[in-house]
Amino acid sequence: MWELYIIYSPSGKVYGGMHAKGKTTSWQYLSPNGHLVYWPVYLGSGNYIRQAIAKYGCEAMRKDVISYANSIEEASKFEKCLIRMLRLGFGDLCKNMTAGGYGGLTGGEFKVGHKVHEKTRNNLRDWCKSEAGRKRLSEVASERVRAGTSPIKGGWNKGIPSSESTKQKIRNYYKNRPHPCCRKVKQIETGIIFNSLTLAARSVSVDSGSITVACQSSHVCKGFHWVYVD
Repeated sequence: MWELYIIYSPSGKVYGGMHAKGKTTSWQYLSPNGHLVYWPVYLGSGNYIRQAIAKYGCEAMRKDVISYANSIEEASKFEKCLIRMLRLGFGDLCKNMTAGGYGGLTGGEFKVGHKVHEKTRNNLRDWCKSEAGRKRLSEVASERVRAGTSPIKGGWNKGIPSSESTKQKIRNYYKNRPHPCCRKVKQIETGIIFNSLTLAARSVSVDSGSITVACQSSHVCKGFHWVYVD
């Protein structure tokens, strides 16, 4: 019999895993005072969870057993799903370093620097691109914003504000220069001069970027050649 569990640390970090229920009645962990203790509840064997136990102690960890499996194959599938949902729900607070399942390094854990298997990475990427994956990611992002746990300040990414000196440099640069879209443009074949890139683009039903490329590269746009009128 295999159990699927989640460990909650006092720091707010979580760790999901699976464990075979056997005859062992105690497990050895390092306590905050540096002594080894034998704990009657299995709390995991990964590097991060052991570091958390050494910092806070076994009694500070909360363990929730959420399901059971009859075989290691079934448990591996459940663990992968569990870790995926923990990563989506908790983000960087989830301290599982692999996608889970049987056969990982040192029981499914590895130190920073080891690479995730290409197949695992592709499966996760495909799930994120799927309709269900995009919907779930959107829901989790909204939940984290409402809960105040999103890394985005204020709930929305408004960018990094520019310093006053940077703003002044931008003002000085454009002070004696017209905005690119306000430059006059001449249609060489007809001799018509347009007061702006926008007006020239509208005359031939294209975007202003196409006229800009034509002026800079001498390419033909909608059957005409274009140049700036300085």
